[in-house]
Amino acid sequence: MTFFGLQLHPQYTTWDEMREAALLAEECGWDVLMTWDHFVPLMGDVTGPNLEGWQILAAFGAITKKPKIGKRYSGRSRTGPSNSEKTHVSGTNTSAATASWLPVPRRPETCHVS
Repeated sequence: MTFFGLQLHPQYTTWDEMREAALLAEECGWDVLMTWDHFVPLMGDVTGPNLEGWQILAAFGAITKKPKIGKRYSGRSRTGPSNSEKTHVSGTNTSAATASWLPVPRRPETCHVS
């Protein structure tokens, strides 16, 4: 079976815009609704607004019924795979892929965002 998904970027946007996009995606019949969990925007000024991925998933779960929801990326050094496995959004089907670009895991105290 083939699924079609849409990834909404949480950078330089507001929750109202994310909510409207998620509802429109559901109305248009998208099977999967994704976001990411980067610490900072990937484009433009890194100090710009960037919504938090797990909060977005919880909100998507509260406002949508049909699409599966998930995160395309979750920062392993911040949340850790054990935390990801314990996260559950009631009444939805969630998934996340954890990734790291570092050769070895970092300790949380070494993660600094200016």
